[in-house]
Amino acid sequence: MFRHAAAVFVALVLSLLAVLNVLQADRSFSEHENRYLQEFPAFSLERLVSGTFGREFDQYIQDQFPFRDRWIALKTLAERAAGRRDNGRIYFGRDGFLLVMDPESDPDRLARNSEALRQLLATLMTRHPGLSASILLVPTAPEVRPDLLPPHAPVPSPEFVAESVRSLLGCETPGAVGPGSCSVVDLLSALRTAAAGPDAPSLYYRTDHHWTTAGAFEAYRAWARAAGIQPSERDDFEIRPVSDRFFGTTWSSAHVLSLPPDRIDAWTAPWQDGLEIRVQDGPWGPGSLYHPEFLGKKDQYAYFLGGNQASVDIRTGAGTGRTLLLIRDSYANSVVPFLVRHFDRLLVLDPRHLNVPVDRYLDGLPDFEPTDFLFLARASSFGRNSEFGR
Repeated sequence: MFRHAAAVFVALVLSLLAVLNVLQADRSFSEHENRYLQEFPAFSLERLVSGTFGREFDQYIQDQFPFRDRWIALKTLAERAAGRRDNGRIYFGRDGFLLVMDPESDPDRLARNSEALRQLLATLMTRHPGLSASILLVPTAPEVRPDLLPPHAPVPSPEFVAESVRSLLGCETPGAVGPGSCSVVDLLSALRTAAAGPDAPSLYYRTDHHWTTAGAFEAYRAWARAAGIQPSERDDFEIRPVSDRFFGTTWSSAHVLSLPPDRIDAWTAPWQDGLEIRVQDGPWGPGSLYHPEFLGKKDQYAYFLGGNQASVDIRTGAGTGRTLLLIRDSYANSVVPFLVRHFDRLLVLDPRHLNVPVDRYLDGLPDFEPTDFLFLARASSFGRNSEFGR
């Protein structure tokens, strides 16, 4: 009798969820997860036979499931109570850190992306002899601090991507940056050194995959030292919290309800004022590197540079005689405020959002003459994703 009643109850719940799934409007974007959701896939016989329709429909059901966020939170609670160390996407790390479970790099994809970067560098150095080029491949929190991983979790080997890129590009060893040269900066060692010691600042957020402003500062200093530039000191900045209610992308993938939020700090200095900024080929005008309007939204990391714009062109009036072309992903958003001190103009491009290759985009900017080039992106993404090698 009890089993019969339980079966009826489960059937009713599933029926109700199915009805709700039909009645509710599909969501195209999840603010909690900061990603686009799968919408109902296009149907064709070819897509059905190939399995594409089935895969997309399965993802559609998962993404549009009623009360999805609450179910994720309940599932995480049950997994942690059962002693699980992860939920299949996120490690439940030490000290409240939620850490991305990055898959291994794809050697073929890494080679294609490296070749695309090599060709871009060759084109730029032909057009701009004496160009000084740097590569910053960003390690993740568990790569910098493997002690944060739960017991028996595999320790990543981030050196593989950096060494492969250095070899495939034919770049110099770290510290050899100069006119007409290319160097892959040893960012991993710099961050591990900065993270050592009991009084070291937190270089990564607990609830997000990005580095904190302190982490971005250490990356900037590592780049500056390798590029032969005198970096700013911590005391040069006014450091103040702008949010103490930040729940980032890894929290959105795990929904650990008992975890306290992160704090976002702004590091401001006089040379960050008086900038002229043009966003995505819009008009030039007075602008800011910081966007407080995002602090009231889910994606608070977009406070830095306004998020992942395809292009941000910045004139600083620094009077250094140097111009920077920065090809980046979102990790660079919190680094740019440190860079503006050293360049008269910075062109910041995100190839994931450009609708043309970088070299073709530059063809439309005949007045832009870079003296320096910086590629800054998460190492694991560069070794796995297709956007950089288009």
